[in-house]
Formats: sequence, C-alpha cells, structure tokens
Amino acid sequence: MLMKSIKNRRNMNTNNKIRSILIIKLLMLSLCTFAQIKGIVREKDSNLPMEFVNVTLLSVSDSAFITGTTTDSLGMFIIPNTITNGIIKVSYIGCNTQFRQIVPEDTLYNFFLQPNESLLKEVVVKGRTYLHTAKGIIANIASGPLAKLGNGLDVLSHLPFLINKNGNISVIGKGKPLIFINNRLVRNLSELNQINSSDIKRVEIITNPGAEYDATISAVIKIITSKPIGEGFGCLANAGLSMERNLSHYSGLNIKYRKKEFDLFADLQYNRTSSKAKQLSNRSFLTQQVNENIDMQTNALSWNGSVGLNYEHRDKLAMGAIYKYTSLPHETFTTNDYVEVKYMGHLKDFISNDKRKSVIYSHYINSYLSYYFTKDAYLKVDFDYMNSSNESNQDYSLKSEEIHSKNRSNNMLYAYRAKVINPLFGGTLTSGTDGAFTTNKNRYSILDGTTLQNSLLPASNVAKQQLYSFFSEYEKPFGTHWDISMGIRFEYMNFNYYNNSNNSKKDSQKDKGFYPSAAINYKNDDVQMTLAYRYTTLRPSYFMLRNSVEYNNPYEYEGGTPNLLPQKTNMFSFSLGWKDFQVMANYSMMKNSTMYVYDRYNGSDSIAIFHTQNIKSSQTFDIALYYSPIWFKIWRPSFTIDFTKPFLVYNNSKYNKPIYSFVFDNIITLPKHFQIGVDMSFNTCGNLDTDLAYYSQNFNCNVHCVKDFFNEKLRLKFAVNNLFNTSREKWSKNTNNIILNKWNDANRCTFIFTVSYQINPSKNKYRGEKSTTELNRL
Repeated sequence: MLMKSIKNRRNMNTNNKIRSILIIKLLMLSLCTFAQIKGIVREKDSNLPMEFVNVTLLSVSDSAFITGTTTDSLGMFIIPNTITNGIIKVSYIGCNTQFRQIVPEDTLYNFFLQPNESLLKEVVVKGRTYLHTAKGIIANIASGPLAKLGNGLDVLSHLPFLINKNGNISVIGKGKPLIFINNRLVRNLSELNQINSSDIKRVEIITNPGAEYDATISAVIKIITSKPIGEGFGCLANAGLSMERNLSHYSGLNIKYRKKEFDLFADLQYNRTSSKAKQLSNRSFLTQQVNENIDMQTNALSWNGSVGLNYEHRDKLAMGAIYKYTSLPHETFTTNDYVEVKYMGHLKDFISNDKRKSVIYSHYINSYLSYYFTKDAYLKVDFDYMNSSNESNQDYSLKSEEIHSKNRSNNMLYAYRAKVINPLFGGTLTSGTDGAFTTNKNRYSILDGTTLQNSLLPASNVAKQQLYSFFSEYEKPFGTHWDISMGIRFEYMNFNYYNNSNNSKKDSQKDKGFYPSAAINYKNDDVQMTLAYRYTTLRPSYFMLRNSVEYNNPYEYEGGTPNLLPQKTNMFSFSLGWKDFQVMANYSMMKNSTMYVYDRYNGSDSIAIFHTQNIKSSQTFDIALYYSPIWFKIWRPSFTIDFTKPFLVYNNSKYNKPIYSFVFDNIITLPKHFQIGVDMSFNTCGNLDTDLAYYSQNFNCNVHCVKDFFNEKLRLKFAVNNLFNTSREKWSKNTNNIILNKWNDANRCTFIFTVSYQINPSKNKYRGEKSTTELNRL
C-alpha cells in the first residue's frame, strides 16, 4: 500500500508538470498577432548588432507616440503595426537618432547608427549611467568616470549591487555570478585585470537570468568592450606591484592582429604572490579546549596563456576557437602552529609545522559557431573541453614525529551548447539544449616516513556525471509599458560515485526536474519595475564530495561528504529603478543547503572534523537600496544600504540575526586627466544565509589616484587598500556542541601601483561562451 501511494503521488506530480508546460505553450501560442514591423539595428563602423536600442512608431500627421520596443541581443526588433502610414524612430544614448517612413513593400528595416562625439560628452554630465531593464541593470561605461578606473575588476567594484571582496565578485542577494567578456566565460578572475577600463563599452548585470542559463545560476555579468576600428596589430602591456607585509607582482602582454575577416589574438600573464598572516582560534569541545596561535605564509607562482582565432563573414557567419593554458608550478602554504590544550584541569602545549606544496595545471579549449539562416533566424553552437590536474603534498611535523601525505585530483570535461533565437508572434523565442560529461578522480595516500600516530586511511574515489538539459524561453512586449518573459528548463543528471573502486549506490544519484522562470516588467519615462521568479539548483563541488580525510592537527581533521544532495531554491525578486535610485529585494526558500560544520570524528571525544552537511530547509530575505547622483559635474558619489535576514535553524540553534551593510563610494574627476577616489564600507555583526557562523562588524576604506598620459594610452594608478587597517576576518561557529572562535589579520593595509600601455587598441571579436557551469564545480 505504501509503495502504491508513493507511485500515485509521483504520477500526480508528473501530470502536474506536464499540465504546467502545456499551459505555458498555450499561452505563447494564444498571443495575438498583428501586422508587424521587423528590423535590425547595427553599429555603422563595425556592422555588429546593437542591443537595447529604443525603437518607437510615430504618427506621420502629428508625430504622436503609438508603440515601441527595444532591440534584443541580435539587434532585432519587432513591433505591431496598427496604422498604414507611420514613422520609425531609432535612438540610443551617444548615437545620432534616425527616422524612416514605413514603406509597405519593405519586409525588413536595417538601421546603422553612428556615435555622436558631442552627445557622448553630454551623457557623462547629464545622462544616466544606469539603465534598468527587465533582466537587470545596464551600466554605460564608455566616456564616463568609470572608464578611468584602471581595469575590469576596478569597474565591477563600483557598479550597483556588486561586492568585491579580496578580488571575488558577488551580487547582493544572488551570490557568485557568471562573468562573461564579449560572450566568453571568465574562468580566471585575473582576466579582469587584463582589460583596460577605457575599452569597456557597457556592463550588463543580469539579476533575473532566464531559462537559457544553467539552473545553478542566479546572476550573470556581461562585459561588452567597444567595437574595433581599423586593422593591423594591437598591443596591451600591464604590470603591477603590491606591498602588504610581502611584495607581490604581476605582468601581462596581450597581442592582437586583425585583417579583413580574420582576427588573431594571444596573451600571456605572469603572477607571483607572497603573503603573511596571523591567525588566532580557540575551540571548545566537551571538557576540552584547544587554543591555536598560527603564523601563516603563502608563496605562489602562476602562468596563464591563451591563443585564439576568429573568422566573420559579413552578417552571415562567425566562428572561432580559443585555447587557454593555466599553470601553477609552485605554491606553498606553511603554518607554524603553537597549540595549547586544556583538558580535565590539565594543560599541554606543543609547536607543530605544516607545509603543503601544490602543483596545478589546466588545459581548456572553447570553439563556437554562429550562423544566420535568415535575417531573423539565428543559431549559436559552443563546445568545451577541459583537462586539469592538482597534486598536493603535506609534510606535518610535531616534535620528532611526522606525517607525510599526498592528494591528487584529475578532472576532465566535454560539453556542448546550442540555441536558436527567432521572432514569434511579436516577441522573441529562445530555445536550445546543452550537455556536459565530467569525470573527477581523487586519490589520497599516506606516504612512507610517517611516524606520527593518526586515524587516517588511504582513500580514492571517482565521480562520473552526465548532465543533459533542454530549455525554451519567450519574451514579448505588450503595449508601450509592459513586457513579460516565461521560460522552462528541463535537466537530467546521472551521477555515479565509486568509493575505492567500488560503485557506491548510496552516494550515486539520479536527478531530473523542470526549472521554470518568469518575469513581468513595467516601464515608463521615469520608473521601471520588475517582478521575477526562478527555481534553481546548486550542486556541491567535487571537492566537497571527496571521501578523503586530511590532517590539520592531532585534534582536528578535515574531509568531504560523498552523499551530499543538491540544493533547491525558489527565489522571488523585485526591482525598481527611478531616476538615480535602484532598489532590489529577494526572498529565497532553500532546501538541502550545503554548509560547513564541526562534528565529532567517528564518535571521538577528542578529535573534531570539519566537513559539509545538508541543511534541510532555510529562508533568507534581502533588500538593497542604491543611489548614484552626479554632483558639480565632477563628483560621482554612490550610496548602498543593504539588509540581509536569514531564517536558519541547525540542531535547534537559530542563526537569524540580520546584517546591515553600508557602502559609500566616491569618484572625483579632475583636470589634467586626474581621478581620485575614496571608497568606504561597514557592516554590522550577524549571520549570513551561506554559513553557520556569527560574523563580527567590519569597516574598510580604500583610496586611489589615476593619471592618464598620451591620450589615455599610458595609465598609472596608485591605490591603498584597507587604509586604516580596520578590516579583519573575525567570526565564531557553534555546531554540534563544538564552539570555534577565529580571528585572522590577512589583507592588512596594502599599497598597490599599476601601469598599463596600449598601442593601436583593437579588441578581438571572440564570441564564444562556455557551454556548461560544470567548469565551476571542477
């Protein structure tokens, strides 16, 4: 009876899903059709399509507004034509407006917009830098103060709702985004340092990604560079020094060559980092208390290189490939740990040394093909291949005893993605499929020479996964003020886990499901509002799924959890744009969130293990306000206020104290190509929805000064991060009756000097994009 009841419920759920899909499709097919005006808007110099161009239909007699829309990512627009005689108006900030009278014989209108230099200058003073759309926010960077900041990472750090924490970008209320540069995935954030900020045309912050994006994605950032003019060689060289307690430095060279329809490019980046930090921690465990005073040092050398080719044939065909090599031939992490243990009234102390050496390499290939079947039917195909290896050796010594171990992981991925975009019933239909095949291997071994008694065992595991998905999304404007988008995505995952060469049935999983998304948008001359819904999943990384256990000290181990389940999230979002104000609110309901906890190792009364567990259910609410005016034509301040409230319970303990965050950024543009900036941030103490920890309050202040020479070809920048040495890592964690308090003073006051020089700065036209988010898990 129980099995029959379960089957009945499954059948009911399947029928409900089928009904939902049929309803969505019927809604799409039931949309009214009218006589339509179709067209494509391109840039005159590059002949490339322009997105978010305003297209309006006016009356011939009195120029009265009748209807309107904006172009999509292919520069296409479709508007209903309810009159026999009208005028099409096409306008975009910084370009000359064009008008064209409707001709009954024309089936497709082509517009070629040309930038207006005088208009661009005025946009900096009077125009709005940010445009609110149904997908998110568009930031116009070209010719504005953000174009003087230095590199791509500097630009992202000053955009609405984006947080830069030690070089890692996150979106308020959405988490870590995918970042693209001209539709190519950024796999290494050091790439952002190689982009000259003056080359960036605009940045699109997509806070409501549709069904075409992987179900694990909650936000996307697209960086679009200015279109190239002319042919020949182009070169960008950059270098930088940073000084905290140790000196770090990097340098890079980017070379491009363009000839007619061909585009060749290559780059090489070198980075050497060295850092020191002090960490204090105390952990209470039953009647035992462990206090640690740790001196840490990290030294690393890395190389990143790439080479690629593009070919474009008019507006019909574009294709290309890129190969990227990443090498970390030398990375050492050394700790000298003074440990004091109090147990049952007794005191014991010792000094240990832990040295870990890592060697990492990665080969990555991406290729793409874009083809126009007709002027309004478009195909995009991407392929990915990656092969990487990470070998880590640990040498731990305590008094005269030692532990020697090795952990080696190998990853391989094949992936594809294909999508078709075409107009349908006055809107745009995007449909496609993608798939990924991944293999992850881990082997942990205890090496000869180990004399220190421990409970560690050799282990190996292999994880193989096949992931397939199909998606469809429809967007359509209704009248002059409303837009809707509806999408559905189906994903099927087959995950097989092998523990010490044996197939582990309890750790292997099969998962399939539908992931819907929808958004409704209202806009007029002053206000834009969007209400959106998205259902997502978040799969644990392969590192979290490992079955090995590593040695931190005699009282603490660290390991993975092979049977973790993927997280499921229902997210509701609301955004509002009015003049210089932006508001974004999110409410999320999570199931099976993955978080790090402390627990007893195999029931031991003296050894704790730090690993991941699923949290059955939790919720979070976040609301942020952003205000960015322009004062006195030279001063651009921005204010961000954020409120985050988690609703999280673990083992009857509540983690629900909200955190208030305040950010105050300032950019002042001065004569003689000078720019100065002062950025401050402060957050109160409280809990986050991503961790079972209590974070202390924190204040940070960064300053910078930029000077351009030779018509912006040479740029010098001096900056000081954490000016007052007030930003610290400080938090506490209480799980399973194990209490940890931690304090770390990494990233103290740091002095940074960078220089970049451009020669004939033509940008490459690479349009490839990664075909799966599985790259992030590997």
